[in-house]
Amino acid sequence: MICVKYEPGCLGNFMCQVLQGHGPAVALDYGTLNTAEILHTGAYDNVDDPRFQKDFHLNKHKIISHNSADFEDFLYADSNLKFVFISLESHFIEYRLNYMHKMPDWHQRSNLYDLEAWRNFDHPIASADARRIYRLHSDNEQVMKQKPNDLVFPFANFYKEKDIWVDNFIHLAEQLDLNLSEKQLHDWYASFKLGQKDIIERAEHIRNCIQQEKFTNELNENEKGLIIGHVAVEQRTDDASFFDEIYSRFSTP
Repeated sequence: MICVKYEPGCLGNFMCQVLQGHGPAVALDYGTLNTAEILHTGAYDNVDDPRFQKDFHLNKHKIISHNSADFEDFLYADSNLKFVFISLESHFIEYRLNYMHKMPDWHQRSNLYDLEAWRNFDHPIASADARRIYRLHSDNEQVMKQKPNDLVFPFANFYKEKDIWVDNFIHLAEQLDLNLSEKQLHDWYASFKLGQKDIIERAEHIRNCIQQEKFTNELNENEKGLIIGHVAVEQRTDDASFFDEIYSRFSTP
């Protein structure tokens, strides 16, 4: 059996849909399309959750979608599992946008926490997301870590051009002894692009703001933080005062 392991927001449920051989579908949050064939650890509190124990031992699932570190020891104790690890090493803007849009409740709680934690600074939410981007670049924000024998599939692969995108999935399927139709993968690519259209366009807009060194009016505080964080990485400066400085400079007409 296959277990897809990933950071929340890294398109793990989408990968499960593809590997499971489900027909192409257009969605932003593919977790809403999960059936009993896909066991999603993020839907449970922990390994001891009675609902998890019941569903796991019913054994109706054919693939596991795993994005909760609380389940690591339990799952890796199963020698029959093959792990695919979606490694988050780049495309952090797309990652954060996916997280914000797919998990609005978690995102809102995070913003409320940041307002308190960064209350002594001028722009707490933007500063917090800038810090996250800096930590992501140094692999300090990621909770899910690669383990020996994991098959690694970079998060960046989801945003490659069509032919490379399809080839990467075919290669992964071969490693897992799966037979995925090339035609179906082309259809999946088209569906994925439609489902991710707003994310891709927003990421492009944010990158344009980074290049132009200017905020636009419709940016929210989190998106401003993504921009500041990338400037901080370029300048190798992880400092809250620097975040405020960049915020002011990019806000100047």
